[in-house]
This record gives sequence, structure tokens and C-alpha cells, in this order.
Amino acid sequence: MKRKLILIASILIFPSMCLGAFDVAQWKYYKDISINSVGSNLIKITLDDEIFSGSNKNLSDVRIVGGGGKEIPFKIVSGKQETKTTSHPLKMINNSFVPSQYSSVIMDLGEKGKLTNNLKVATTSENFQRNVTVYGSDDMSNWNILRDKAYIYDYTDRKGNFKSQNTGVSFPESVFRYLKLEISDENNSPVKINSVTASQNIDEKNREAERHPQFSSSENALRQSTEIIADLGLQGVPMNRLLLRSDDANFNRGVLIFSSKDKNDWKLLGQGYIFRYNTPKFSGENLQLNFTETNDRYLKIEVLNKDDAPLTFKDVTTYSIYREIIFQGEKNKNYQIFYGNQKANYAEYDLDKYFQYLDVNSAQNGTLSAQKDNVSYVPEIEPVKPLSERIPYLFPTVLGVVSVLLLSLVYRFLKK
Repeated sequence: MKRKLILIASILIFPSMCLGAFDVAQWKYYKDISINSVGSNLIKITLDDEIFSGSNKNLSDVRIVGGGGKEIPFKIVSGKQETKTTSHPLKMINNSFVPSQYSSVIMDLGEKGKLTNNLKVATTSENFQRNVTVYGSDDMSNWNILRDKAYIYDYTDRKGNFKSQNTGVSFPESVFRYLKLEISDENNSPVKINSVTASQNIDEKNREAERHPQFSSSENALRQSTEIIADLGLQGVPMNRLLLRSDDANFNRGVLIFSSKDKNDWKLLGQGYIFRYNTPKFSGENLQLNFTETNDRYLKIEVLNKDDAPLTFKDVTTYSIYREIIFQGEKNKNYQIFYGNQKANYAEYDLDKYFQYLDVNSAQNGTLSAQKDNVSYVPEIEPVKPLSERIPYLFPTVLGVVSVLLLSLVYRFLKK
């Protein structure tokens, strides 16, 4: 009976002792986590470039470890912007245009008091840049300016299968029943207003890291383009947006964006459109480009000049969304973050299920030390490759020698 009790106890206790065990020998790097205060049991740290560079691309090998080598549950939180949109049905009135002056439309929201701060125009017009003015009114007689000198644009190159468009206009929150949109007209080419969407957008702004990488610029005469190569300095740093700076005036150019690990194999991330105008009929600029997030070290920004003179670029700024780790810590405890295990899979914790119920805003900030080599790290021994892979020319050589010998024997036999 006693033996059975001991066996049952060992079955129950042993897994609990092993739970959270962490094999430190499999991780190459670590950083110490310093906690500045003890006001909350939630700790928040921001991942830095050394972690991005030294860990797997998807951060699957990141682990938080506490005293005694115990693995601590955590959650990676992205600072990605979230937009909450409340759309309002509307009725379009007096959708018309005055040649060489403006296109306009009045929108009736049906009642006063609906919060709006954004209009988006749907149009089939192409290749335009226009200034926009937004008005508000409760009686369609007295109009108040909500936003002036805004602008919308479209760049379409059907031959090159290239399109970039932004027809959204934001303005201070309004409760007017009627909104009026005026789009400036030039050269008797009015922008056609097919429909308009009115909404209230609540944006939670990105928490972004800003970098100014080294870059070089050269001209590609064959493609009639300017090629800008930006070097982030490290492989693994995520980025999804960039900003160009140029002092040139009155231009519009299509742009292609590529990335590469080694400046040899380039993959297309996206396309965009940059412009700047300061003329009596239109004033506005766009030098920002969004693209699919990449962890590659190099960016190539190809500005399509066609027959225009190349632009001169003074600076390239890249942006990456913060990644933060939040975990539950204890007072007067030491914690470390480990990374650098190519074969590690994502960690799965119960924390994911109840994370939404935690007061994340109360989390205290932790700071990271410089990267340290894990002295306990034991590199995995690669399996011994077959002789045919280690010396790929061995078997063909042996086969060739044997073939020569056989041919020699056959020749001698026939000669007899």
C-alpha cells in the first residue's frame, strides 16, 4: 500500500517540480532585466535591436526566466495602430461641379449630433492632386469651415500596373447635420465624386521606433530611375514605413520598394507615390511610404523619374512598430530575457487566456542590459553528413576511375 502511495505522489509531484524548467544550454544570448519600481506586479519591457537581430525572425525563441531558472509566462504586445470606425449613413445632395473652380457635394446625416471627423471620397477619376475644403452646417445656409487646405490625390500608371491613391480627409470632430465637401478644379478637369463615406475614426497612435540609416543614392540610366540603398546596420530589425526628405519642389514620382539581406537578392515590398506641389492652384506633399513589414537589413527605394531630372534626397527615416513583453513579476526578484535558439517554437501559456483581464496600463517599465553571451550555451552538434555529401566529387571520381579500368580490360581482352 505504501509503495502505491509513493508512486502516486511521485506522479503528481514530479511534473509540478519540472513545470517551468528552462534548459539554459539551448539559448545563446540573454539580457538582465532591471525593474525601476515595485508599484505593480506587471512588468513591461521594450524589445531592442540586439534582440531583433539575435533572435528568430518571428521571435519564437524569446523567453523570460526568473530565479532558479524558472520560465515565466509572458505575452508579446505590438504597438500597432488600431482604428475604431463608426460609419454614418448619409444622403448626397447637389453633387455637381463648376468648371475650372471646384466639384462639390452636400451630405445629409439625417439628424444633428452624430460625431464625424472623416470623409472618404470614392472616385473613378485618375491622376490628380486637389486641395479640399470641408464645411459644416445645421441649416445649409450658414457654413462653417472645418478643414481647409487638405488634399487628396491619385497616381495611376495603367501601362506599368501602378496605382497609389489617398482620398480620405480628416477634420476636427463635428456634430453638424450637414457636411459639404469642395474639391478644387484645375484645367477644367473636375474630380468625379461617385460616393462619400462619413465616419468617426478613433485612432490609437503607433508607438514607433525611428531610425536614420546610412544610405547611398545612384542613377539607373537604363530604368530612368534613382536608386536609394539604405543600410539598417543589422539583420532582423522590423520596419514597415519610411519617410524621404528632399528640398526639390514641384514633382510627382512613382516609387518601388525592395528589401534584401545581402544587397543581391531583392524582393518587392510595395509601391507608392511621392509628390510636392506649391502652386497657386494646389499646395501639398506626400513623402511617406508604407510597405509590407520586413526584417531585412537593406532597403532599396527606386524613384521612377521617367524623363524628368533626378531628385536629390537628403535623408531617409525608417519606422518600426514597438514590440513589448509584459509578464507578471514579483518584488525583489531577478529576471532575464533569453533568445538565440533557432529551433525554438512559440511558447504557449495560460496567460494568453486571461491577459485581457489584466490592468496593462499599470505595468511598470523594466530596462534591459547590454547583450550577454550565455556561458552555459552548448551549440547543437550537427549530424555527420554522409561521405557523398562531405566529398561530393568522390563517387563520380571513383566511378570514372573504375570505368577507365573496365574499358582498359575490355580493350586488352579484344586485342588478344
